[in-house]
Amino acid sequence: MHRLIKGGRLYLGGIKIPFALGLKGHSDADPVIHALIDALLGACGLGDIGKLFSDKNKKYKNIRSTILLKKVIDLINSKNFSINNIDINIITEKPRIKKYTKKMIDKISKICQINPNQVNIKGKTTEKLGLIGKEKAIASEMIKKFNLLFLTLFNIGKIKNAPGTAASLITCLLFLLLINIFNISIIFLFTLAIFAYSFVAINNSFDEFSSSDPQEIVIDEFVGQMLPLLAIPIYETLYLLPKMYYCIPAFLLFRLFDIWKPYPVSYVDKNVNGAIGIMLDDIFAGIYTIISLVIIFFFLGA
Repeated sequence: MHRLIKGGRLYLGGIKIPFALGLKGHSDADPVIHALIDALLGACGLGDIGKLFSDKNKKYKNIRSTILLKKVIDLINSKNFSINNIDINIITEKPRIKKYTKKMIDKISKICQINPNQVNIKGKTTEKLGLIGKEKAIASEMIKKFNLLFLTLFNIGKIKNAPGTAASLITCLLFLLLINIFNISIIFLFTLAIFAYSFVAINNSFDEFSSSDPQEIVIDEFVGQMLPLLAIPIYETLYLLPKMYYCIPAFLLFRLFDIWKPYPVSYVDKNVNGAIGIMLDDIFAGIYTIISLVIIFFFLGA
C-alpha cells in the first residue's frame, strides 16, 4: 500500500497517470510494479524487493520501478525461470484505471518478455472503506487464494500426516465416481486441463510455500495418480476385471514409485526446480505404474 500525497507523480503499472495526487515512496512508488517484483522474487526463492533494492541505498532514490523490474527479469532469466501468467488487482477509489490497463499490460508484457495476453490487470474499489476508500492510498495484490486451494486440492495438502497419500486415495475415489458419469475421454480432458493450470497456479503462488517441493502442494499427486487410472481401458484388453479392482493396484504402485522415486523420478525430484520439477516426478511415477500394471495384467491374462 502507498499513500497518496499532493504534488507527487502517480505511476501505476509502469505508466504515468494524470492525477492531482501522487504516491509517496523511495523510488517512483509504483505499487503495481512493486507487487509484481515481490511476487516474481518470492516465486523464484530470491527474497523480496526490500532485500534486493533497499530503500537505504541512495542510488534507488526516485528510480523508475520499471528499471528495477528489468533487473529482476534479467535475474530470474539467469536462474532459468520463466513467467507463465501475471494477474493483478489494483485497489483504488480514484483514479479509475480501466482506460489505462491496456497501456499497463503492454508495458509489463514488454519488460517481462511475454505476450500481452499473458497479463491481466483489473481495477477494484473498497466501497469507500479505509485509506483506499478515502482516496488516500492505492494497493496492488496478486490473486492467489484460489490457486492455493487448487494446489492443496482444497486443503487436503494441509493434512499433517501423509497428505500425498490422502490426495492419491481421493483421486481414486473421484475417478470411480466420474467414470460412472462420463466417458474416459472427458476425464482425460479434465485431467489435461488440471495439469495445464497447475503450472500457472504454482508459478503464481510458489512464494506462499517454504520449500522447493512443498508437501502442501498435492495437485501433482492428483495428476500423477490419474495417469494409471486413465489407462484402465488398456488393462481391460489384457485381463478383464471390475474397474474398482484396477484402482487398488494403481493406487498402491503409484504410492510406491512416488515414495521410492526410482530413476528418473529421483533425478527430477533433486535437480529440476519450480513447477516442472514438482509435476514431472509424479508424472514419471504414474508412467512407471502404467508399465508395471500392463506387465502384471499381461501375464495374468496369458
